[in-house]
Amino acid sequence: MSADANVHGAAILSYEKEVDLISETLAPIVIGPLVVVPVADVTAKLEGGASGRFSSGINGRAVFETSVTVSTNQSQPQFEDLALREIGFSPNDTRVTLHADAKIGVGSRLNLLLFGVTGPYATARACARIAANVLASPCWTLYSGIDAELGVRVTTPAIPVLGQLVLVDVRTPALSALDLEVASGDCKAPPDESTLPPGSGPDAIRFANPTYTPWSRTFASPIDDIFAGRFSGGYVDLQRTLDGHYVPSGRASNAVVKLDENGALVWARELRTDTDYVLPRRVPSSDDAELLVVSRIPTAPILLTRLAQDGSVTDARAYDVAGSSCGVNPVGLVSDGAGGAWVAGSCDGGEAQAFLLHAGRDGTSLWTLHSEFLRIDLVERIGSDAFVAGRERRAGRIRRCGPRAMGDAGCPPALWSGRRALERRRRRRGNRAARAPPLGALWAFKPFARDGFLDFLAGTASADPLGIASLDCSMTASDANVEVVPVSVAVKSVALTSTPRTLDVAAQTAT
Repeated sequence: MSADANVHGAAILSYEKEVDLISETLAPIVIGPLVVVPVADVTAKLEGGASGRFSSGINGRAVFETSVTVSTNQSQPQFEDLALREIGFSPNDTRVTLHADAKIGVGSRLNLLLFGVTGPYATARACARIAANVLASPCWTLYSGIDAELGVRVTTPAIPVLGQLVLVDVRTPALSALDLEVASGDCKAPPDESTLPPGSGPDAIRFANPTYTPWSRTFASPIDDIFAGRFSGGYVDLQRTLDGHYVPSGRASNAVVKLDENGALVWARELRTDTDYVLPRRVPSSDDAELLVVSRIPTAPILLTRLAQDGSVTDARAYDVAGSSCGVNPVGLVSDGAGGAWVAGSCDGGEAQAFLLHAGRDGTSLWTLHSEFLRIDLVERIGSDAFVAGRERRAGRIRRCGPRAMGDAGCPPALWSGRRALERRRRRRGNRAARAPPLGALWAFKPFARDGFLDFLAGTASADPLGIASLDCSMTASDANVEVVPVSVAVKSVALTSTPRTLDVAAQTAT
């Protein structure tokens, strides 16, 4: 293979994504009654970690051999190690700011499919990997090499609505034929940036002397005012995206909105099926550089949607748990790190109090959790498993925390606290004064972390001190009796559209 692979950008979160560029079916190979269909693909793979801005790449050529043997006399495929025959790589232009951890591979995959549905495959990519740390010397190092993967894949023929399903996908771990250092150099640290890795927050100098101007903006109509009032609070969650922007979401939102660091609107998308609006409840980032959205619609209690970073829909799946003892109410969502997602939440009715759904790449599992007054509010990933957290109220006793004087032993005092509120204009309606709607349905602001300072324009918003007492916690730790029950779940594809929206923006900060 020959390759010229380059990667550049600015990433905040870890990511891994494979992209098939070109696919071509070759002439069938007939062996007696068997028909083997070779399919050749050109593929690319991007992966990396928390990083700053970077640009890097390699070019070169490699020749190697490997094989996979599949037999009905063996329970597992037999994979041969790579035999490297020839290799030569050189670096392309490389520039790094602060920290970087990125890898790109471009190569090919050969599939030998029996009757077009099952058979072995081999993937090989020429790779460039950049590792950089502004505090190290040299700051960055560029590596080149080859990643290879062998496996056996079994799929179904195309099924209406569901498409082609993967039944078996047995593969080796990635085989690194070579990981060779080809270049190193110095990074460029901008003077107005924190020296900590992206996502770590400000360093001591930037915390004491922020270099940005605080801002406050309202956005018209990203959520429905009726829903916002009914559910008291609108957006309740804020997630950072792979490209360093922010996506708010919550129980009252009816659109997915992405904002940049300065509060400017990047895009707003309205999601809907043929019959229903899709209200995004949680919008975290996935490990494959996309956004995950969990929702409820009248025809399905759980709708899991994947969005590209520009807000377009890449996939939508509905999960039906009809007949179970749980009317599911999804509130927690996290990527499983393997192309799927964990969804958790509470039950609106029935015997079960909570549920956990694993929407995996190659299969789906759902469990209901039975306990006494159990509510699940959070799900996080630990390795390949899920960690859930919530609340449980025992019969006859409610565990709680009571007020305690600020600064008492064992209770650290709060540094600062404040209440922020949009000013509501009053208007006369007969002999009564009525409150007008807030200036905007979505309010986003960025104050100083050191003291919460934000200079609002008069009459637009207010900032008042908020007295917070330290809490004397009376909770005790004990095992909870939770029964986990497997439940069958039906999965179906959903036709879903993502329509761009234009929002009016108003500012509340002094200029």
